[in-house]
Amino acid sequence: MIPRRLTLMCTLVLLLLSACGGGEEEESANLPGDGTYSGTITAVNAAEREIYVEFPDARVFGLYFTDSTEVTGLGGGTVPFDSLARAQSVEVTIAREGEDLNPLSVTITQQAQQPTE
Repeated sequence: MIPRRLTLMCTLVLLLLSACGGGEEEESANLPGDGTYSGTITAVNAAEREIYVEFPDARVFGLYFTDSTEVTGLGGGTVPFDSLARAQSVEVTIAREGEDLNPLSVTITQQAQQPTE
């Protein structure tokens, strides 16, 4: 017969292990898949060539640019990374590779609203 104390310890260990693993699956499930999404830039990190985009469902994702990420301005032409600014509306095309979200293209759809004085 298995001692009661050993059974309790094994049960607690299994519960702990399943709780630890579940968070990663849930976090991965929250990441968007491949596709094109509309959102608003909440922050721009020029040093890291990264933007944070808030989607309509209030999720915010950091997107690290690669040398092949294309940025398109309102006129339809290619523009430099530094054309991106906080509060701009954008459309991003993402390729998901595991836990990484790789922006293939970012299109500015609306300039940031300038504060009125």
